[in-house]
Amino acid sequence: YFYEMEIPEKPTLYDYLILSLRKKDLIATFNWDPLLLQTMRRHSVIKNLPQVVFLHGNVAVGICKHCNITGFKYNNICHRCHRSFDKVKLLYPVENKNYSSDSFIKNEWDILRGYFKISLFVTIFGYSAPISDIDAKKLMLDASMENRSREFYELEIIDIKQEKEVEDTWYDFIYKHHYSIIKKLNNSYLWYHPRRSTDAFFDAYMMNNPWKYNPFPEFNDVYEMHQWIEPLLLEENKSI
Repeated sequence: YFYEMEIPEKPTLYDYLILSLRKKDLIATFNWDPLLLQTMRRHSVIKNLPQVVFLHGNVAVGICKHCNITGFKYNNICHRCHRSFDKVKLLYPVENKNYSSDSFIKNEWDILRGYFKISLFVTIFGYSAPISDIDAKKLMLDASMENRSREFYELEIIDIKQEKEVEDTWYDFIYKHHYSIIKKLNNSYLWYHPRRSTDAFFDAYMMNNPWKYNPFPEFNDVYEMHQWIEPLLLEENKSI
């Protein structure tokens, strides 16, 4: 069923999201479907891509229990021992979930919690934090409270719901006025400052030196996207 799903050839929001971030960044998703991984694969020529974790598992991810490593199931076998991948566990939308009973799921959550403890800029995109995810929300909040830069960090929420409803949902995560609520990805810091969102935020709010916008244009295909970000990639390679 899930493997019949195919990402369209024309760039989607997944493409813009992935290319707006770098290896130092993290995408954490609750989705089981393979579309994000399909998008990652078609940008595989770009080496400086964000890390991705699957908080409820994913149908396109496999795990080698012998080597204790994960990989894309498109490859079918582990690149170390050449054994077939096993399926990873999928967590279903029930109220009581156990995020530590499965080693794969626990590791994904450990990575996300680590990021919440150090992040300066967090974007929440399309996640409504339903009641069935109460434990997930608490895990993220507890880690966020350990962030030593909490009084500086910015929370950007992309959601089509009414602003008051969004504020009520994420109230505990918000520190004073350090947040924004927008309707679309193309109104976000990620869009206006692709691959440089945290840098632009730091200079604007910490150094009083706001950057000019460098927004994504509309692309017709993936090749155009890669051509457009090439100067940014060259700049990144110089700093490595």
